[in-house]
Amino acid sequence: MTRPVFRKMMVSGWLGSGSGKPPITCVIADGVLSLAVDVAKEVGLPVNIVQDSECFLLLGLFLYPSTRRSWRPLPFTGNDLDVPINSIRGLDGFLQQIFQAFVDVKTLSDATLQFVVNEGQQNFRVDALILNTFEELELPVLEHTPGKTPKLYAVGPLHAPLKSRSPHEMAFWSSSRNLWKEDRNCMGWLDNQPARSVVDVSFGGIVVKTADRFLEFWHGLVNIGKHFVRAIRAGLIPSDGWALLDELMKATEERARIVEWAPQEEVLDHPVIEGFLMHAGWNYVLEGVTARVPMTCWPCYADHFLNARFVSEVWKVGLDMKDPKYDGDAVERWLGSYWMTERMSSGAQLKS
Repeated sequence: MTRPVFRKMMVSGWLGSGSGKPPITCVIADGVLSLAVDVAKEVGLPVNIVQDSECFLLLGLFLYPSTRRSWRPLPFTGNDLDVPINSIRGLDGFLQQIFQAFVDVKTLSDATLQFVVNEGQQNFRVDALILNTFEELELPVLEHTPGKTPKLYAVGPLHAPLKSRSPHEMAFWSSSRNLWKEDRNCMGWLDNQPARSVVDVSFGGIVVKTADRFLEFWHGLVNIGKHFVRAIRAGLIPSDGWALLDELMKATEERARIVEWAPQEEVLDHPVIEGFLMHAGWNYVLEGVTARVPMTCWPCYADHFLNARFVSEVWKVGLDMKDPKYDGDAVERWLGSYWMTERMSSGAQLKS
């Protein structure tokens, strides 16, 4: 949608009282739709943003112009990934290389970086920010943010209210918000596994892996000796990798259950789950935290890198697979390490 079209919709009466409907009194827009903010300001309507992402990312994008002068030039090298920016209250542990990793840029003038920063800053022009987060997780950042916007509502985690629904309602709402049909057969399989013996593996709805990387990753999972349930949706690997997948599934059928799409929250809440291996998308981070399951993060792009670093270095409830190879040996090393058991203990103490 373009700005002129949206403005015409707002002022023509087509959406309001001119069509016999109540007049428009407020605009609620997505966090990367700044044109809605511009138009609402033009026509004198209050505008609120619903942002389904982490608050620390938004605050970092807002403060970026005022802090960039103190940073070393891009691209960062060596151990810069572990260098915190300690000058920003509420963002201790916020890491310099994240902006480069977030959009894979080489210079601070990169057009993609500028777009991301600009959209993030527009969030603070609105009357209210509605965030999918909660105070127990991001309190230091939330405390630093209210002065930047008139009202701030931390209403997350948005998936949590479903837990109070009946099984029938839970199944309906869960299926209605997924692009793939859930395969609930894995739940019966989980019921027959020993306590704390299964790793849940899922990489969300848009991540794509090459066949070679998928194979390396699978071998890493197999070599740790754990049972696991894994969601492998259509499109996760190229079509030429499905024959290989059939062979792997037959070789691991006794201790692995493969589904196209699992009832994610129910799987994580199952008592046999001892770990969550995922891409560090924000929704998955929230699901892992509220289920009190320790996470191993294999970030792929965008905010995954930022989320993984907070999981590992700030909240200390999981691991960030920052090994540049990301091969089977890395998976085996991270999931099979003794250190993981320490993170499991700390993860179980989180309150949702």
